[in-house]
Amino acid sequence: MKKRIWGSLIIALVIILYSLAAIQPVFAKNVSVTTDWSWKAYSAIPPNSTDWTEVNYEDTFWWDVDAPHKHKVSPSDIHNMEGTSAQWIWSASAGGDDVFVYFRKSFYLTKNPTSAQLAITADDDYWLYVNGIFVGSDSHYFGDAPEFHWQTAEIYDVTSLLREGKNVIAVKVYDWGLYEGLLVDCTIEGSELSPINFWVAFPRWIGFLVFGIAIFSIVLAVYYIPRRVSKKTLIVIITSRGKISFKTLADQMGRDERRIRKKVKELITENKLKAHISEDRKEVELD
Repeated sequence: MKKRIWGSLIIALVIILYSLAAIQPVFAKNVSVTTDWSWKAYSAIPPNSTDWTEVNYEDTFWWDVDAPHKHKVSPSDIHNMEGTSAQWIWSASAGGDDVFVYFRKSFYLTKNPTSAQLAITADDDYWLYVNGIFVGSDSHYFGDAPEFHWQTAEIYDVTSLLREGKNVIAVKVYDWGLYEGLLVDCTIEGSELSPINFWVAFPRWIGFLVFGIAIFSIVLAVYYIPRRVSKKTLIVIITSRGKISFKTLADQMGRDERRIRKKVKELITENKLKAHISEDRKEVELD
């Protein structure tokens, strides 16, 4: 029985791996990195603030973003963002006016891209970095801003800044007041998103939940299922033999004798088996 359980676990693992291999091309074809719930945010000057734009900066303590964040203007109504799948995002913990919010998005490429165009705007100002390199800004923090300047997204060629492996888009955003948000759409050609993006995109609590369920399922299969006593099998064996010792039953079913005796007693109590247990509790015999 234990061999059967282990065999089932191995088959299940093969099915899971095959399923992942089958669905990864769906994600690999998506070569657009946009603002969505998978971004991270920080609403104060990040620790080691000079490094927060770098690829290897540790951002696991950063917060999940609010996405899609409520804004009066639809992303598709922003010039140079028409038809985008990008969503307005903002830190779920940041509120009020006159605030800075920091954003990061990590993603993995299978090889160096041949082209990468990044469209970005923020309500109100932004400073854009790719893999630690300052790319550009639409900042009027120290001067007068054209009215509704954020309704036109700037487009940057970031081809030379992206590379095979891990990449990071980092943005500092300043909000004057009223509405706030960040929009990014980076279209990449000549490369694919690595399958690892499928895993890193999910919020951490989902990863822990899936991991916990997987461990619990394995423990249940290895520990509980091999020890589970089938009442139907017990009825068949006892009915065919008429009289049988609990030791023989335990040996045949590969189970603990005490568990076998308990299940037989339940069957008799439930009137599913017309039998009785001997006074020395070593045998069961049909009535």
